[in-house]
This record gives sequence, C-alpha cells and structure tokens, in this order.
Amino acid sequence: MHCPSSNIMGSPLNRPVNDVDFVMESKRSGDVKKLLLSLGSTMGTQYTHFMTSLDRRWTALRGGKRILIRALDFVGPDESPRITTMDIIADKLELCHTIDLREAVAKPKETLYTIGLENLLLSKCQFITMVQAPELANLREARQDFRVLKHEALNDGRIAVGMESKDMKDVCALLLDHEFGDGNDELSLNGLCRVLERDDKLALTVRLNLQNIRMNQALIASWGLSENALQSIGRKLDALLSAMPVPKKNYSKPWWNTDVETPKIHL
Repeated sequence: MHCPSSNIMGSPLNRPVNDVDFVMESKRSGDVKKLLLSLGSTMGTQYTHFMTSLDRRWTALRGGKRILIRALDFVGPDESPRITTMDIIADKLELCHTIDLREAVAKPKETLYTIGLENLLLSKCQFITMVQAPELANLREARQDFRVLKHEALNDGRIAVGMESKDMKDVCALLLDHEFGDGNDELSLNGLCRVLERDDKLALTVRLNLQNIRMNQALIASWGLSENALQSIGRKLDALLSAMPVPKKNYSKPWWNTDVETPKIHL
C-alpha cells in the first residue's frame, strides 16, 4: 500500500506476501466479528468465515482484545481451498515489544488503512530473540549469522538475533520510497522519537536492528539494488540512528517479552 519498491515484480525489494495482519479498535470488536461472519452469506461462499466453539471461547476470554476466526485460503485454480486462521488484534501489537496502535487505527484514511509508516517500521524492528553461543556455528552454516546483533552485554553466553532478511527488505523499501517529514506519506522522525523516548527497551531493540541493516550493506547490495538506492537507504539509516534517543541502559538480561511465541530460526 505504501511502497512501490515492494510491488514491482522483479524488483530487488519485491517478495511474496504470505499473510495479512488485521488491527481493529477494541470497541468495534463485536462489529468486526459480525461483519466477517456474515460475508459468506452476502458475498458468496468463497468469503465464508466461521468460528468453532473453541474459537468463540478463546475470543470471549480476551474481552474484545483479539478475535480468532476461520476463513478459506484459496491456494490455486486447480486446488481445493484450505481452512486458515485469522487472528485479529485490537489497539496494540504485543510481540517482542508492545506498540500502541490506537492513534493509527482511529484515523485510517490518513495511513491508507494501514498502521502508518512509523508503526510499520517499529513492527519490523521490534523483533528480537536469542540463541546460546554454541549455536552460532549453526547460524553460520545456515547463512543466518547476518542476523546476529552487536550487543555483547547479554550474560550467560547468550547472543541476540534480529529480524529476518524479508523484514530487512521491507524496511529498506520503506526508507527508499519515503522522505522524512510529518506529512501523510512521509516518515516522521518526531513521531518515532516520541514513541522510543517512552520505551527504552523498544528503543534498544529498534536501534540494534537498524544498525544491523546498516552493517549488512553487502547483503543488501547482493539483492541487486542500484548504487543510488543503496546510498539513499544508507543515508536515511544514518539519519534515523542519529535522531533516535540513545537507550539509557545497557541491558545484560533479555529486555524484551520472552513469553511471546516467535518464529523459530531454521538451521
């Protein structure tokens, strides 16, 4: 919706999109649920959505904060549709860190019905997990060692690992396609800094991930970007890192939500 560089087939920053994430206002969760459950009867069976008894119980226990609902996933003209799960969140994105989305969801037209450029950037850069030092050899063998973050303060031989290459591509596309500013289609340094000044732990994770992209210029160049594009991305990364607040603490223990279910690193 925001990044032409992501949409051009054959572009170095184009990649398959595997799923779509939905965000709503918690006060509208009942309306969202009714809308989705009625789509099959009003729009046709390919738009069928339904909930099992367990889905209804799971959703009720979350008090309007999340909805778990089933839908049909069409995989091709010669294949039968599969049943897939939609997990619709309300107000906040709660993963490795929590990002408050209420302001963005309240003004959807201004952000092309997305969570906005600043929150999109934060949602990519909030990812962090860890491995034990002996697993570093496995990361290298799997060519995933580019994800190792330069934070040596973690104790007990733990190593911080950041975002995947697909998320790096999305961040690069966002930076390449937008200038800094406070307009609707500009990336607001002021808005980013306001969020990060209130959350020192998120600020550290975002900084580490952005620094890691900056340090992996050879990887980014290998995607086939032009020299002008590489220079533009590098210049904007430097500007971001210079403007962002410096974390107040050098955390030696995991500073993120380790209870959240994160994708496993495939070795």
